[in-house]
Amino acid sequence: MELLFTNRVFLIGLIIAQLALVIVLSAMIQKLSAGVTTMLFMLYSALTGLTLSSIFIVYTAASIASTFVVTAGMFG
Repeated sequence: MELLFTNRVFLIGLIIAQLALVIVLSAMIQKLSAGVTTMLFMLYSALTGLTLSSIFIVYTAASIASTFVVTAGMFG
């Protein structure tokens, strides 16, 4: 996690990798086999989790929960 906060190039690389994976998945979803698609989706999920995990380090659990409740109330 320290690498995520101290190295801006690493964070930008993660974001670019996510975008590239989304482009590949959306362009080739019909051509890829189910196994390859599942594996690429798992990779995308791991990249998203790694990128968004910084939210839980920067903000308190109460702040995240209250923001979720307000957002769910507004849009749900």
